[in-house]
Amino acid sequence: MTNSPISPRQTIAITLLLFTFMTLLGPYSGGQYDINFWIAWASQIYVNGFSEVYAAPGNDYMPFFQFALYVYTKFQGSFKAIQENIGYLKAFPIAFDMLALWYVYKYIDKRIAFIVLLMLNMLNLAYIYNSFIWEQFDGVFSALNFIAVYYAWKRKILLSVVFYVISFNMKVQAIILLPVIGFFYLDHLVAERSLKALLLPFLSAIAIQFVFLIPFINSSLGVGAIWHVVFSSVGRYPMISLNACTFWDLILPRPEVNLMPDNRMVAGVTFKTIGLILFFTSSFAALFPLLRILVLKLKNKPSPLIAKSKLLLICGLLYMLFYFFNTQMHERYAHPAMIFFIAYGFLERKYLLYILFSLAYFFTLERMMHWLRLKNYFTTIFNPTFIAYLNLVIIVYAFFLLYGRKKGSSVEEEIIKEAVT
Repeated sequence: MTNSPISPRQTIAITLLLFTFMTLLGPYSGGQYDINFWIAWASQIYVNGFSEVYAAPGNDYMPFFQFALYVYTKFQGSFKAIQENIGYLKAFPIAFDMLALWYVYKYIDKRIAFIVLLMLNMLNLAYIYNSFIWEQFDGVFSALNFIAVYYAWKRKILLSVVFYVISFNMKVQAIILLPVIGFFYLDHLVAERSLKALLLPFLSAIAIQFVFLIPFINSSLGVGAIWHVVFSSVGRYPMISLNACTFWDLILPRPEVNLMPDNRMVAGVTFKTIGLILFFTSSFAALFPLLRILVLKLKNKPSPLIAKSKLLLICGLLYMLFYFFNTQMHERYAHPAMIFFIAYGFLERKYLLYILFSLAYFFTLERMMHWLRLKNYFTTIFNPTFIAYLNLVIIVYAFFLLYGRKKGSSVEEEIIKEAVT
């Protein structure tokens, strides 16, 4: 563990100053299409109360986002203030970007000073682009995902389940990590073999979910509005791609990939089905190390713990595979993989995966937002096919790290190899 030359108080002060600068003094940008929705939904809260927020046109975000919008609205005193101050809403995702890095710091056993980890990543445009420039909330969802995995690794299943349910209430895409959380739940169940271990996580999940539903029970639309958000999240935009740079850019020409419905048939199978088959098949390969350990446990054979670095690769890969192979993907949907690749880089001191992902993700977002106002966006680095190949390299390299034998492996990994053998 590296001792920080900066005291805890100084670390807190610097973190708060950085947060304040990024929230209040940073540039106001945001995707105007999204910002108009934030303003309309906040205005709905201001006029009709929080419980009626889902009555606002186009409101298809999960409850945790609505709670953030409610807090923002309470600090505003008029329609004019809601509109003029909407840029301050980014304080919420920026705070979670920082919180995620704090948990990375804990996950890597505090091997470097938190302030160093914070500054290196908050200066990375790819990491802050989503929150600071686009003013979206994928950083909130990603942080909650990572925290859930952190507590699962620590065998604090109750806390893991709580944060996982909260992350689901931010974005339905949290379901991608369900196999990982489920593995640790089953691992806990096998170890404890008690009714408490079986029921308590389930009851906690139900209780947390009920808290999110309470404000909407007596609303005009009822909790059915939330179920509609959940179930309509699949198939809402039935196109092959929504500005993502993925597998489909490697086999289909532009602009057809953005215009073609994903129910088109190839040899009797739709593009959507092909994407799902590729996603589930590749995800099985990513999850295999966990599945192998689970089988050993269920057979009462000696079973290892999954290595901390391998767990990060599995989680990052699941989100990359979800983004890369499925249809209907937005450009931002790879974001949750980043925090896992950051943690992997600083844990193993191997930063290439993080650098490659940062480049691919930044190129993807900037080609749509044009925040840097570059003179030419028709260069190779912003070409969707080039970025798609870069994403493919990231996936292949992550699988190589997951399964490849490496020199000088840690004691932990040597124990794992022996136990599996």
